[in-house]
Amino acid sequence: MNAIRILIVDENPIFRRILYRFLHEEHPKQVAVVGTVARFEIAPVKAQGLQPEVILVDNGLPGLMGLFCVARLRTLCPEAGIIVLTLQDQPDYRKSAFEAGADDFIQKDNVFSDLMPAIERIVKVQSQNAEEHQSQA
Repeated sequence: MNAIRILIVDENPIFRRILYRFLHEEHPKQVAVVGTVARFEIAPVKAQGLQPEVILVDNGLPGLMGLFCVARLRTLCPEAGIIVLTLQDQPDYRKSAFEAGADDFIQKDNVFSDLMPAIERIVKVQSQNAEEHQSQA
C-alpha cells in the first residue's frame, strides 16, 4: 500500500511543523506530507498541483476563511478527503465545516489520538467509492 498523500493548510508555522513531524516521524509508512500551506488563498492551487488524498485545514484561518477554503477545496478537489482541525470544537463550527464539505472535524487538542484513525477512515471510504465507480463503468 502506498503512503497516503497529505496536504497541511494552517497559518500557524509552529502547528504546521508539529503536525508535519508527527505525521512524518510517527507514521512514515502510512502517510507522506506532500506540502504545507500557510495561506488559504494558495491552498486550492497547491492542492490541484499536488493531488493529495487528504487535506488538513485549520478552521481558525482568519474570519470564515477556513470554511471558505474547505468549500473551495471540495469544489476543485472532489476526490480528496478534507479534515478540519480546530481549537474550538463547538457544534456550530462542526456543522458549518460539514456543510462546507469537510469529511471529518478534529479538535487540535486531540490531533495525536484522532487524526490517523480519521485519515484511515477517509481513505477507506475513498477506496470503496472508487471500486463502486469502477464496477458501474
